[in-house]
Amino acid sequence: HAWQEGFDEFVQYVASPFRHWSLQPNLWICATALIQSRDASKVSAQVGVGEHPEAAPFTRALLRAGRLLVVRNQAVNLFERIWCCWELFKAYEIGLVATPGALMITGPADTNMAPVKIQQALASDPEDKKRIMRHIHQMARDRNGPSIEQINQTLTHIKFFRQEVVFSHSATASDFSD
Repeated sequence: HAWQEGFDEFVQYVASPFRHWSLQPNLWICATALIQSRDASKVSAQVGVGEHPEAAPFTRALLRAGRLLVVRNQAVNLFERIWCCWELFKAYEIGLVATPGALMITGPADTNMAPVKIQQALASDPEDKKRIMRHIHQMARDRNGPSIEQINQTLTHIKFFRQEVVFSHSATASDFSD
């Protein structure tokens, strides 16, 4: 999710994949877990990433998650937001993309068929983008981590993951369950 959608729309899309589950899951939702503010210093104080986006609350929560729900919306393309790209790449790194049923996508389909280019992604705070990009470059150098091009390929794969289910209004609960 990327903050710009309406709250009612967001709640509808979050609830949709779990509508027919007999046991409702516990969810950690960054939009409700962190104080929202137009004051960048208040947000930065909560996120507290310094130079390392791996220390962000969303990254730490994701590392403990068994599933990831991607909530698309009509207001913004998630793949044009640096934090969304970072979180999706981390989900790939920890195996959520490859684990059957662990990556769930809800909301309207992404009709932009262009490949993802993380270097063009935006952030509410431009310093966040600089930190994330520096961290990615450092990972590539120091830990033989993925290149920007490898990350772009991975994110493009995720962008089109299960696109046929998202495009179809006939998706059932079994499309999103174990």
